[in-house]
Amino acid sequence: GSHWGAYNAKFEPRPAALAISLFSQHFGEKKLSYSIDHNPTFDISARGQVPSLKGVPYLSTYVSKNDQGNKLYLMAINKHSLADMRSDIIINNAEVKNEARVYTLNGPSLHAKNETREEVKITESKINNASNNFFYTFPAHSVTVIEIDYNLEIEETPPAPPPVGGPPQGEQVTTPSQIVTAPGPGGGPHVRSFDRYGTPTMVNFFAFASNFHGGVSVAYSDINGDGQKEIVTGAGPGGGPHIRAFRENGEEVINFFPFHPNFRGGINIATGDVNGDGRDEIAV
Repeated sequence: GSHWGAYNAKFEPRPAALAISLFSQHFGEKKLSYSIDHNPTFDISARGQVPSLKGVPYLSTYVSKNDQGNKLYLMAINKHSLADMRSDIIINNAEVKNEARVYTLNGPSLHAKNETREEVKITESKINNASNNFFYTFPAHSVTVIEIDYNLEIEETPPAPPPVGGPPQGEQVTTPSQIVTAPGPGGGPHVRSFDRYGTPTMVNFFAFASNFHGGVSVAYSDINGDGQKEIVTGAGPGGGPHIRAFRENGEEVINFFPFHPNFRGGINIATGDVNGDGRDEIAV
């Protein structure tokens, strides 16, 4: 009889091969212009022949559409090893369908390589909140493609210019007083607001990934001088030194790291006009 026994081997694709597959199958033929604001950055120290890099964005994005002109592709690479990145996505000149497909390349950690088992893989899911202005949270150490169907390109109408001289003399924009709360260490990142009678008001969102339980430090202050107060949040112990500020409807206006991303001691937030310019600054 033969001395050769039956042998079955299963070879798992490496992450780089999966990334190429994701790009080739779920990215369009025509690249589109885009812009990204308030993107947190990090620095890379020089190693061997590789020079140091300053201000590397944590989130790299690419946008395209197919030749038929009915599918839009938003690709995002989150390079952070621990932090999810929530992004507000604004799409101009298109009528967007609400349901979209999401393809995510990810694994248990930044260092997973599929050497002995399938740890890194591409998963498919759906979202139902796609529109001309929606948000999506990109998981840590992941590559994500959001595939959006759209029906019709529409002509962009420029906004009307503001009245000459600004608002009428004596007119003021005010924000009603309210109590803004967030759980301390051990709680989730749920930010809520109440009036003085304990009745919930407009603010109700998660400042960070919903599975983060380090607590949130919160301040309520006008930090950009627009007459409306923003909710400024800092991740508690166990999270990175992540600061995010939001309008009352949950729209993000500020996103940055004041310290090295590997710091895990937590952030305590305070706000106030420390330099006398009429605008409140953030102190940590």
